[in-house]
Parts: sequence; C-alpha cells; structure tokens
Amino acid sequence: MNTVKDKLIEIATDTVQKSGINALTMRELGDAVGIKSSSVMYHFKSKDGLMYELVSSYSEGFTLYLEELTKTYTDPQTRLLKFIDIFEDVLKDGKFCLCGMLASQNENLDILTRDKTREFFDASEIWVEKALTKEQNDVSLAKVIISSLEGAMLLDKLDEKTQRLNAVRAWLKSLF
Repeated sequence: MNTVKDKLIEIATDTVQKSGINALTMRELGDAVGIKSSSVMYHFKSKDGLMYELVSSYSEGFTLYLEELTKTYTDPQTRLLKFIDIFEDVLKDGKFCLCGMLASQNENLDILTRDKTREFFDASEIWVEKALTKEQNDVSLAKVIISSLEGAMLLDKLDEKTQRLNAVRAWLKSLF
C-alpha cells in the first residue's frame, strides 16, 4: 500500500539522508506529492512528529533487512560484510544513514526522536554483537564497528568515494 503518508515519509527520508534536517520543509514536501503544507501537517502534526515517523519507518525497514541477513547467512563474516554493503549502497546513492544524519543534528530533534534514534543504534549494535563469533562477541567491539561504519560513511560522502568503508571491510575480514 502506497498512501500519501508513505510517499511523504519516502520523500522526507530521501531529503534528510541527502541534505539534512534543515533542507526539509513542509511546503516543499507537500509540493512533491501535490498537497498543501497544512495537509502534510495533518499526517504528522508537526515536524517533530514527521521526524519521529521517519526514524520509526527507517528502523523498521532496517530491522527487517537485518532479520533477512540473519536468516540467509549463517557465517558471521559474511553477515558482517553484507551489513557493510547496506552502508555502501546508501552512500553510492549520494545519501547518508538517516539515523547517522539525525545523530549529527540531534540538537534539532525532540526527545522522542532522539530516543528513537538511540534505539536504532542500540539495536544495530546488538545485531552486530550477535553476528560476531563467540570468541569475538563483545559489546565494545560492536560499538566500534557501528561507529567505524558511520564515521567512514561520513568521510567517504565528503570524498565521494568508498575508501574508508573499504578499509572497515578489510579490517573486519582480518578479524576472522
């Protein structure tokens, strides 16, 4: 089902991933789907409500993707390398991880959206921790991996290359 609300979430997510929170206006969002900005507000009540919906939707999709990786790949190294592919694919589209972008602009978020963004990273770290081998399974290592990927993505977006993500990939391979 592709409702107006779904289209608004898709367009808003794309805008924030490419250009950040401040690039998102209710007027331009409404124009993109052919409705007035007041109608955008009908769906989300406020920009804070919209941002919360973006994080919720993004997190839900990300979680489903991680569940699929878990079902499809039993080898820890393969799971983690496929995990890196997610970041690389987003970067190749000229975007940044939505929650990474929001974390970098957290002063513009209400408390509910900040908490939801934290939950995204907590869930990602837990998934990475579980994906590691029993010998490697470590909360700190999972945090380092997530931080490395987000940081690599940020700097690679600046350079329009994937050299840092490739370095993280090589480092993860060396762990096995």
